[in-house]
Amino acid sequence: WAKIQHGEFRRNGEMWRVRCRNLVAASGRLAWEKPTDFVLQLGDLIQGDCDDVPTHQRMLDDCITMLRAYYPAGLPFLSVVGNHDVRGKGANSAYFAFAEAFLSRQLGQPVKYPVVSFRWGADLWVLCDFRMRDLSPLIAAITARPDARHTFVVSHGPFTPAESGAAWGRLAGEKECDALRPKLYELLS
Repeated sequence: WAKIQHGEFRRNGEMWRVRCRNLVAASGRLAWEKPTDFVLQLGDLIQGDCDDVPTHQRMLDDCITMLRAYYPAGLPFLSVVGNHDVRGKGANSAYFAFAEAFLSRQLGQPVKYPVVSFRWGADLWVLCDFRMRDLSPLIAAITARPDARHTFVVSHGPFTPAESGAAWGRLAGEKECDALRPKLYELLS
């Protein structure tokens, strides 16, 4: 396990050194140049794996502070949970305590995972913990706003099974979700 962590830290550190920073800088330039409603980050803000709650939350705060510097002040910065965000001892509770407070400030409304829903203009946005084993909170969030022009469901990974044997397919392939998937597909079609 230590070799895997070390390898991931090295690989992710290399990505951040140049490629990821350039991508974030390009995204930030677009937000300064064109009308932008909010920034939406799709998970894995941090590597995780620190096994210390205060350190984990400090990593999240440092990352958000660093990323927000690329965007206009006051532009809402939203993020969904990724698997690395909740990896490590105490990481799940550390992430959600941080994320719920942060997203509540960004959206100006109280939020609670596993599903965070909000209206932006005529559209409904639903941010989800992709590890949900019960799709009923997601379905409830969508059906609570039938007047939405468009509904956007955003998660780090899929709620639909991927190809057989794929890691994401296993995460999304829980039997508990199977009974509700047809309803979700119907709502999103």
